Formats: sequence, C-alpha cells, structure tokens
Amino acid sequence: MAQPTGSAHPTALVVEAAQMITYSSVSSFAFLMWDVCLTLDDEVEYIWRQEWSSPAKSLFLFTRYFSVVAQAILLIPRADFPERLPSHHRSCRTWFIFKSVTYQSLISSVGLILMLRVYAPYDRAVWVLSILRTLFAVQMILALPVYFSLFPLVELDDMYEPRKSPMSQLSLHLLRSAAQPVLAGYLILSRV
Repeated sequence: MAQPTGSAHPTALVVEAAQMITYSSVSSFAFLMWDVCLTLDDEVEYIWRQEWSSPAKSLFLFTRYFSVVAQAILLIPRADFPERLPSHHRSCRTWFIFKSVTYQSLISSVGLILMLRVYAPYDRAVWVLSILRTLFAVQMILALPVYFSLFPLVELDDMYEPRKSPMSQLSLHLLRSAAQPVLAGYLILSRV
C-alpha cells in the first residue's frame, strides 16, 4: 500500500514536485508548439506580409518566437540535459535572473501590444501616444529598481525557485504590483 503524500519522506516530496514541474513545463511547451502550428497559416497571411516598419509585426514575432525559444531553454534543466546544471549559488541565481528577465520581456511586449490596440482606435492621436508612453515608462521605472535592489536578497531553493521567505515574497509581489497600475491605465484609456 502506498504511503499518503503527507507522510512521505521530504526527499520524495521534492522529487514528486520536480516531476510535476517537469510535466507542466513539457505540456505547456507542447501546447505552445501546437498553437504555433495551428495558427501558422493566419500568421503568414496577416503578419508576415506587413512591412518591417510596422510595430505590430515585430512585436508579434518577438512575443511569438521568443516565448518558444525561452520555453525550450527553460526545459533544459528539467530534461537533465546536460546531465545537471551546476547548483552552486552563482549559477542558480543566474538561472533565476534569466527566467525573470524573460518573463519581464514577454510581459513588456504584451504591454506594448495592448498599447497599440488602445492607440489604434484614436487614429494615432499624439496625446494618446504620450499617455501610453508615460504609462509604459512608469511601469519600467517601477520594475527596474525592484530587479536591481531586491534580486540579490531573494533566497533560492535547489530547484532555482524563490524560497517562501518574506523578502522573496516581497520582491515578487512588488514586480507584479508594478504592472497593475499600467494595465489599469490602458483599460481606462480604452474606455474614454
């Protein structure tokens, strides 16, 4: 008879958690690749034919394919390829910073896409562009100090994830909070 999960050995719980993360990562990558294959014909028709001067084209392609490359890179330690990434403090922190910068890059590109969607109905009004640029700048101004000042304080576990310490939770909460006022500004502007 199998032991209940609550009474399992701590090492077994870590292995089980690692397997769940691996399964989730592989399934999300498979879903992402399925979406790329499913919508490739529309992408060729509507995106590839646009001029490179179109910000929509470059933002779409960046968001679409950077996420595929990033997800593939993030699968490397889950597949034990190479055998194991070094787990000493410096490489663990570098890996966490890579994941965080990747996340922030994708969030920023999605924010820029939302800006274009808000900007378009106003017939490219200069005042709308000024407000949107200001909102985006505010988001970056709020996020960058959090990255540079709090990242050194974040404690990481053996799976390169933040520990449940108050400082780690504070920095992650501040990063998420930096984007919320900006998204609210987009929403308000889209309703004006």
